Amino acid sequence: TAFTQATELNPKLDSAWNGLGWARLNAGKTDEAVLAFQKCVELIPAHAAALNGLGQAFLSQRKYVEAEEHLKDAAEGGASAAWYGLMRIYMLQGKYEDARVWAEKVAAANPQDPICQQVLAAAQAGELPSDLRQLIEPPEPMSADTQNAWQLFNSGRMTEAREVFKQALTADPDDISAHNGLGFVLLNTGDHADARPHFKACLESQPQHWGAMNGLARCLKAEGDIDGAVKLWQQMVDGVPGINAGHAGLADVYFERREYDKAVQFYEQLAAASAGDSFYAARLKTAREELEKSKSSN
Repeated sequence: TAFTQATELNPKLDSAWNGLGWARLNAGKTDEAVLAFQKCVELIPAHAAALNGLGQAFLSQRKYVEAEEHLKDAAEGGASAAWYGLMRIYMLQGKYEDARVWAEKVAAANPQDPICQQVLAAAQAGELPSDLRQLIEPPEPMSADTQNAWQLFNSGRMTEAREVFKQALTADPDDISAHNGLGFVLLNTGDHADARPHFKACLESQPQHWGAMNGLARCLKAEGDIDGAVKLWQQMVDGVPGINAGHAGLADVYFERREYDKAVQFYEQLAAASAGDSFYAARLKTAREELEKSKSSN
């Protein structure tokens, strides 16, 4: 990937390690994400986005002690995205007063988000209803089949990965990681219509499943629903710290639409986070040139 190449070109580029961490985390590769975030934090111990990434990764593994430590450091460093994770941890542990402190911050920042408002009400009441727990609790660790399928996927063995993901879903139809994986296999082989239901299944279970959100956005774009894809990618840009697939999706859409002013903004961020990536550098150069042409013609 572009982030991997950037870390190879400059192993001391913290933004590349942070970007790689988020790319891996969004793809469901949690252990690999932790390693990338740790590299970033080794370079800059107070890197709030990477600390948040570590916290979110450990939270997804139900390692609440480690998650709390890193998320608190991230929040102290200014990463407001860590608030949601801290709220979840304290609610799941039954520490309702601690949860209320963070729930108030999250609810104030997201007044239109019904889940945030539900969690705040539950924290104030000092209880966690079972239906709300299902919404905020991380899923169970991956099954052996799902882990094996992801390894096949990451090795480029799509045909084998597809069959093992299907096998995992036969054993557990609610295996979100398997749905996400099968969705990406189908997406990568051009079966957009078949991939879409798997990404939707992930998002119905976990509304902030960023990897599945990116997958669904890519399906929509491939099927011509550009506005639908833009809406999802914008959610990712707004909801995920650091540079992520949402930035790449929006940059390409705006470039293709010849909305070069918007494209330049996103390609600048992508190029800065992916030092050495010739694709983003070339796109940024072209977008800037086209933007200047449009200004001069007016």
